[in-house]
Amino acid sequence: MSTLASSINYLRNNTMVDTLFREITGNNIPHVVIVRNKDEFVDQSLSQFGNTAAYFGTGLLMDKGVNRATRKFQKTLSQAGKEWFRFGKSFGIYGLIATIMLGMPFLRNYITSKRTGTTDYAQMIGEKERGEVDQKKLKEATDGYLGRFLKTVSVGAALSSAILFGSLALAKKGRAMPKAIQWIHDKLSLEGGNFAKLSRWAAVYFWVTPTFTGLLAGSRDIYEKKELALRFAAFNLAFFVFPATVEKGIERLSRSLKPSKLLGSYHNVAYLGRFFSSLVFCSAVPTVLNIYLTRQRVKRDTAKQTISPFFADPATYTPIKRYKLGFNTQLQNSVTGW
Repeated sequence: MSTLASSINYLRNNTMVDTLFREITGNNIPHVVIVRNKDEFVDQSLSQFGNTAAYFGTGLLMDKGVNRATRKFQKTLSQAGKEWFRFGKSFGIYGLIATIMLGMPFLRNYITSKRTGTTDYAQMIGEKERGEVDQKKLKEATDGYLGRFLKTVSVGAALSSAILFGSLALAKKGRAMPKAIQWIHDKLSLEGGNFAKLSRWAAVYFWVTPTFTGLLAGSRDIYEKKELALRFAAFNLAFFVFPATVEKGIERLSRSLKPSKLLGSYHNVAYLGRFFSSLVFCSAVPTVLNIYLTRQRVKRDTAKQTISPFFADPATYTPIKRYKLGFNTQLQNSVTGW
């Protein structure tokens, strides 16, 4: 078996490694490479690699940390207690990850605004000219970004600790779970309490949704919001829907073909189709489309402001002074006899 075939086999059989590989190569790198200028390159690098590092780093470190700290404690638990432990560990990790994902865009905004001297997304990516900067307002904005990040992460850490230690207390007592919590536990808790076995739906709820919610909340103007809306739709379809569909389709077509020495089984051929579908539809196409659409939107809005500046910006509107016409006064006098 070739080295390439062995590598693909390894990725196919390790869900966490596969997710990380496709996240970096199929999502992060294209978004960082396909940019409009240097400032966007740095901004996207902070956002893409920062979010990935925060998600996988937080999950894996917390997973190992909790296991080490509770090794003796786990041996004393009943079966019901073990379920509470798995629930608390899972949602303790989820809680911290979700709030960090919500806060990361504000840390990115803080660094970018300090670097570039602007809080305007269209200016940062070079689609609008940069004007004079009010340093006081800029400082207020950057301080606000940092404060929002620290506050969000602090709340997340407190929430995560409350879930974890509360569940550990219930685990020690060994009480049975209420039906509602048991249902949530069965659907979303980590399989075997192992972060590497994170389910697809748990990833959607506690990784993807908080990530894009945070990005939308931290968007710097309407142009960035519209780009994010397209990216959110593309990411979910291309990362969770298209790959599985493409993989199954290629598997069916390639079963009748002779296995390649380079790629090995038809499963590996199908996996490559899955990877390239993520690369193209998750990142490359949406990014190029966003660049084009944003450029057209900025041109359209600039043209509107040029044609009708008073109506385009209410702040510049000055009411027209109206004066009484002289012949109205003369007419009134002639009627009244004056």
